[in-house]
Amino acid sequence: MGSLSTYDDFDQTLRRGEDSTAGLFSPFTFLCLSLVLVLFGLLMLYSATFDIAVELNHPHYFFLLNQIVGLVIGFAIGLCLRLLPNRTLKNCHYLFSLATILCFILYFQNGFGDGGYLMISSLPIIHVPSLAVFSTVLSFSSTYREIEKSPRFGIFYAIIIAYHIVIAVLCAFCGGLASFALYAAVLIAMFPALGIGKGYIRLCVIFAVVSFLFMLLVFPVFFDSFAASVFPVNDSELYRSSLYSSQMAIKEGGFSGVGLGKGIFKLLGLDGTEDEFLFATISEELGALGIIIIFTVVLLYALVGFRTVGRAQKRGNHFIASICTGLSLFVALTFMLSGLYAVGLFPFAGLYMPFFSYSPGTEALLVAATYLLYKQVFIMGRGRNDKT
Repeated sequence: MGSLSTYDDFDQTLRRGEDSTAGLFSPFTFLCLSLVLVLFGLLMLYSATFDIAVELNHPHYFFLLNQIVGLVIGFAIGLCLRLLPNRTLKNCHYLFSLATILCFILYFQNGFGDGGYLMISSLPIIHVPSLAVFSTVLSFSSTYREIEKSPRFGIFYAIIIAYHIVIAVLCAFCGGLASFALYAAVLIAMFPALGIGKGYIRLCVIFAVVSFLFMLLVFPVFFDSFAASVFPVNDSELYRSSLYSSQMAIKEGGFSGVGLGKGIFKLLGLDGTEDEFLFATISEELGALGIIIIFTVVLLYALVGFRTVGRAQKRGNHFIASICTGLSLFVALTFMLSGLYAVGLFPFAGLYMPFFSYSPGTEALLVAATYLLYKQVFIMGRGRNDKT
């Protein structure tokens, strides 16, 4: 349990005789970056939703309180994952994969699914495509290198690929093409970390692009109702109206913003200020400077994760390399695409700003994922292997 104990970056390396990793990319830095994202996300969520909560006859802290509940649940799940040694953690993917399948089944039951979310009493509990991405990071990282040693590798590999194709299509069906793109990008990005050859990677990229275009052109039903401003969907007018308000809010914010809590477009009918257009509220209140700072923190968060990938690959630990690749890209890419959606440069809905957008279940998932990523950063950042 030594590698899982509480540590202090300022004295543990000397006391334990470990290689020093203090500085910008230390585990302590990653912990600080994560706390900034979580706490500032709660602050911005409250700023964007307190008026909406009052309008819906809820206490002004209604959305914030639900999000905090999700944070606490995520912390509890993450703590459990943190305490498990990696060899035991590899078997946990069965639990998350089963949860994903059950969520998809429930989603397609009447009254339980809407806009990618599993709903209970009209409250968004979990964003099902996000859960699918998280479980895929665990399952693919845990199983590929194991089945590679099996004499029936070809059969098992075909089953795994078929499973992920089905899950990717289900993500597209319930969460839109943005969810399909995110799922495919995260899955393919993990290939190099697992030592999969470039030929397979090229083949999977071509398959993913062709599948995306096929669903786009042949099955427009895969579009979310807000999916695009450039394609003929039923609610394209509503999307254009919301996009116009979002762009005006961003323009109003300018460089330094109008001030925290002082945004007005969230009061003027801009739909989705608590989820898909939260970026607009942040831009209006904090300006371009605030957005730059937030995205810098997110990029540093991802950079620490990708730096850990390199360390894990040097030590031949494909599991940690794959976990860090998938989770780091999951957070960073979702952040980027949600921002591009709010300014009209990525016309596919369904992705929400990690740690900022409202969804207690998704908050729990992201906090647990961050805790899991922190565990791997800590192990690889201390110059020794996880012996627990």
